[in-house]
Amino acid sequence: MDWFLNYRCHYLGFLRPIVRKYLFKKSGDTRTGFSALIGEEAIVLTEVSPTTGTINLGKETWTARTQEGSLPVGAGAKVVRIDGAVAIVTNAKEI
Repeated sequence: MDWFLNYRCHYLGFLRPIVRKYLFKKSGDTRTGFSALIGEEAIVLTEVSPTTGTINLGKETWTARTQEGSLPVGAGAKVVRIDGAVAIVTNAKEI
């Protein structure tokens, strides 16, 4: 019986770190909310300028603005930041 207890202790001592590594694994870069949208690509639905425009971001239509210049309908856009309910975008080819 003593050998069995000794075997179990060594076995648990060996397996415990491995099991803990996979059970309590922290996910790396899990972004949620608005921060998950930064860097995402979108399609321009109506011309986007510094004052007006809309984009298709994922499955949603967002109001969008550019920091400078404008993006034509159908162009690719990349989200730079979210300002309230407005996506600030740039041309996807510039990045």
